[in-house]
Amino acid sequence: MKKIKVIMINPFDESVSEVEIDNGLESICKTMQCRVIDIRWLGEKVDLIMDDEGRLKDNRWFMLGGEPYAGICLLSSTDEDGDTISTERTSDEIFELIEFMEEGYSEEPFMEFRPIN
Repeated sequence: MKKIKVIMINPFDESVSEVEIDNGLESICKTMQCRVIDIRWLGEKVDLIMDDEGRLKDNRWFMLGGEPYAGICLLSSTDEDGDTISTERTSDEIFELIEFMEEGYSEEPFMEFRPIN
């Protein structure tokens, strides 16, 4: 399996680091210590891979771009076919954009349905 470079944001030890992982669901979940993932496009060749159940657990949180996220997350990129690839960003660059929240911070999970027009 092909290896990719991702940036791991770990709110438990308040670290941001570059790690190399196998490009597969099992490796991603193992690295993030979760069962289910979701991917959010943040723009400009940046995808945030997050724990889809992160808000439902007793977790540590961080803010990125004014948005709260729970648990360990990974930053990657995608190619023109939508496949996950190595990020071009650096951990130092991302660290400057992160605000780690104090222990005990949480937000209520919510779901919103929007009609398709």
